[in-house]
Amino acid sequence: MNDKIVIYAKSQPPETLQEHVDSLIHNFQILKDVYKKEIDSILPDNVRDIFWDMLYSACVLHDCGKLFTPFQNVIRKHLKKEALKTTFENSIPHSYLSPAFVPKRLLQKYSGYERAFMQAIIYHHERDSLCDDVLYELIVRVIKEELEPKIDIINNQLLNPKLKISLTSLNKKYYKYVSSSNRLVWWDKKGGENEVELLVYILLKGLLVRIDHCASAHVDVEDTTKENLFGKTQCYILNTFKKLNELQDLIKDNKGKNLILIASTGSGKTEAALMWSEDAKTFFILPMRAALNMMYSRIAKDVGIKSVGLLHSTSLQYLLFEEDDHQDAFSIYQSSKYLGKQLLLTTMDQVFTFPFRFKGYERILATLAYSKIIIDEIQGYSPVIAATILKGIEMLHKFGTRFLIMTATLPTIYKDYLKEKGINFETIEYHSQIKRHRIKIKEKDIQADISKIIELAKEKNVLVITNTIAKAVEVYKQIKKAVGEEIKVELLHSQFIQKHRREKEERIKSIQPKSTSGIWITTQIIEASIDVDFDFLFTELSTLDSLFQRMGRCYRKREYDQEEPNVYIYTGNVSGIGKVYDKDIHSISLEMLKNFDKKIISENEKAKLVEELYSYERIKDTKYYNKFREMLNLIESIFDGEFEKQEVHESLRNIFNVRAIPQMYREEAKKLFEQYSAAENVAEKAKIFDRFSEYIVEVPYWRVEKFIEKPRNFFNDIYILNLGYDSNTGINYEEVILSEMI
Repeated sequence: MNDKIVIYAKSQPPETLQEHVDSLIHNFQILKDVYKKEIDSILPDNVRDIFWDMLYSACVLHDCGKLFTPFQNVIRKHLKKEALKTTFENSIPHSYLSPAFVPKRLLQKYSGYERAFMQAIIYHHERDSLCDDVLYELIVRVIKEELEPKIDIINNQLLNPKLKISLTSLNKKYYKYVSSSNRLVWWDKKGGENEVELLVYILLKGLLVRIDHCASAHVDVEDTTKENLFGKTQCYILNTFKKLNELQDLIKDNKGKNLILIASTGSGKTEAALMWSEDAKTFFILPMRAALNMMYSRIAKDVGIKSVGLLHSTSLQYLLFEEDDHQDAFSIYQSSKYLGKQLLLTTMDQVFTFPFRFKGYERILATLAYSKIIIDEIQGYSPVIAATILKGIEMLHKFGTRFLIMTATLPTIYKDYLKEKGINFETIEYHSQIKRHRIKIKEKDIQADISKIIELAKEKNVLVITNTIAKAVEVYKQIKKAVGEEIKVELLHSQFIQKHRREKEERIKSIQPKSTSGIWITTQIIEASIDVDFDFLFTELSTLDSLFQRMGRCYRKREYDQEEPNVYIYTGNVSGIGKVYDKDIHSISLEMLKNFDKKIISENEKAKLVEELYSYERIKDTKYYNKFREMLNLIESIFDGEFEKQEVHESLRNIFNVRAIPQMYREEAKKLFEQYSAAENVAEKAKIFDRFSEYIVEVPYWRVEKFIEKPRNFFNDIYILNLGYDSNTGINYEEVILSEMI
């Protein structure tokens, strides 16, 4: 057999197996150079010596099965090259053939962890087809008739130069490793050595898959140098504010611990969290993309951290808008997409899907395992999402992963769950002593007080918050009709196209106390995503945790000492109860709040109220608590690989949004897609997509399922929305437009 024959690994672009393995080794070395200490700290002492050797060998051997002639012919067809002769069909996954090339002396060297090593190679690509006796008989035939005659190719191109090993025959007895009945799964109840073996397998497979993906994408697996996030953040604080505040001093003394931080809005939590990260790889998770976008800009520009990335469903569009150089924006996005940034700002749906243990979940879990995790605004999630996050923290606890949960108000049942699972943490509470809010509870519809809102807005900035978009639009139209152009009135919610939403967010952020006046009507989008400071708040009653977040947008850091209330809370004909907010929790919230009517409410009192509201005794019979426990039980009952990754996202679609282009912009979208398809380089494509993304709106799948369609020859995950749209009010669900494919 001619060992000079070209063995291909990829077709787009063409890449030989040698080149692909070299790329894996390059990324292996980066990972080892940058995070060896952190990964070693997860491993038992007796495994550290061989783990890196196993990972290196897996990088070299994982794709040897691609030597299989039918696989080569698939690539050769793409490359328009002549097919090689073979009597076999391409009916065996190449990863099922690669273990044949594992030298026996390596298995002896990895004694005790040979199953973890072999299965990391076998399952680095997850397949629907299980390996049974019939398939394995075919595998043995292929090894004897197809692969063994080519042994010199692998010896000369990979094994000898990379592992200093040469084979004389291939391994034909590895069925016990590929058999589904012997597969390592989460979490083996037998304990002892099996737990260590599973830990090694998850790290080995997860890191191999990640290195492999990065090699294929020609992206470095990690930033090649680590920044001292603690030092840079502390320097920024001292230069800007002259000294650390009390909260930041507390964090400084507790950097190595699991923490729950309950602190007031505007208390410097973000800077404290960055200091807690030290020089670790860190995932910073927030529920709102707008908040992440603002945080990215502040950390990159003000704090000066270069290794910060951004990952959410529209992060590429934001980076293209934010960065001067589109190539730089795309590079940051690519590194973020492959989890390579040291500090990655992201949403839950990008990383905390791993508790569902979909096929290939180990890639994310292994990466989080050697990182630090910051969960901000956990009270902003539904009980279903919160349960998923807590289950994820429980899984990461097996690896010793450190977490920091930050919130202004924390449901007690979340802390109770962590304690129940034996997860140690310390709680730090830091509440501003500034009295900011005097509240007034009004037992009528918020629309009945439009005249009062208008009167105050003649000289002050007034914020109006409703529980639903539909109610917000009603209030906007009612006020706009009453004042015309006399007073500035604007509407902001989540269902505007990105161009209009960004413009509105920039305008609302420009509001300055005592120097501007007007009315902004919005929804809970403003609770945790936009840093604003209004003089008066008029809001429908939501649950207490949500309500107190809203109040944080009024007198954000100022003291309020007037007898007139600056927060008006409406309890009549409240929208969104039973859909947006749990009916029982809402009712309990009202009863607890009544004691503070016409009074100043302190930050400490707010935190205590939420703690009591979400205690087991208060909510044990509510739908909220039932949903929380049901999700925990569901995740507990899942089998490894029961779901595909896409299925997990599909099952969460009712929680997450889809991206769509309103029908009125279909022609612009069509032209831009054609330009994008014709563009020849990444930078040009990025510029066009930036313009295209201006027309995207994010909508709840459950709300628009009947009104969206998937056009032919269009971006894979972007739909056309057959509903009316207005730049002042957003999507119009009453105006259904006849479907027209583009």
